[in-house]
Amino acid sequence: KNIDLAISNYLLAVQYNNKSYDTYYRLANLHNSLENYENAKEMSRKSLFIKSAYAPASYELGIAEKNLGNTLAAIKAFRNSARDTKWRKLSNHEIQILEKK
Repeated sequence: KNIDLAISNYLLAVQYNNKSYDTYYRLANLHNSLENYENAKEMSRKSLFIKSAYAPASYELGIAEKNLGNTLAAIKAFRNSARDTKWRKLSNHEIQILEKK
């Protein structure tokens, strides 16, 4: 599978540069797409540990938390990602869905 190969390559990349917040975000995105939400949550957190205001990682964390049933944590993550204008519309949409539950 191409996604499995991508994950393997990104994991190899972080072995060489464990400060690459973007690589951790991309791993989170791939794990979310495979419905591996715990792994996505972990990769998002690693990205955010390196760059705390990184909206893409906050958004992926929100997706993982939402699918793990952690509504409040998901809303918090989406609020963080909504601070970035590029991610605001998508994040606010997710918040609206979660607040209706």
